[in-house]
Amino acid sequence: CLVFPACFTLSSSSAASDVYKRQDLIRIGICCMKKKAKSATMQAMLGRFVEMGMFEIVVFSEDVIVNTPTEDWPLVDVMIAFFSGGFPPNKAVEYCKLHPHIYYLTDPSSQQVLLDRRDFYSALSRNNIPVVRHVFCNRDGYKGLPDSTLAEGPDFIEVDG
Repeated sequence: CLVFPACFTLSSSSAASDVYKRQDLIRIGICCMKKKAKSATMQAMLGRFVEMGMFEIVVFSEDVIVNTPTEDWPLVDVMIAFFSGGFPPNKAVEYCKLHPHIYYLTDPSSQQVLLDRRDFYSALSRNNIPVVRHVFCNRDGYKGLPDSTLAEGPDFIEVDG
């Protein structure tokens, strides 16, 4: 259960328990590409929010996400951003910086770590979470590193000598 104190007041009712009285709808922004926004799973989740009667759903269109400056994106109380192909993660992070008062259910800055396995494994290791034995072959200028050299044999893989 999410509690948004700015949007609710606690009032006494005739019943024994306290009841939250809604003052305004909480605007939930859904920031993702069209395919993800229209998926059955997303529609089911959004339907549950709407059924509660406490939320207004604002789905950012692909056109807005890709072509509109973040300062012109809709203002919401809560943002849920889902990264996928074609999604500009830097724009979502920029939106967060422009609107620090918004509650981010999925933090775009943290999600960026999930986009690169090297960053993901590094984050796991920094937090003392065990990772499988692995090796990375850099071929994209990752963090300014030169491209790796790769040697393969019938029972080995060697990266960078």
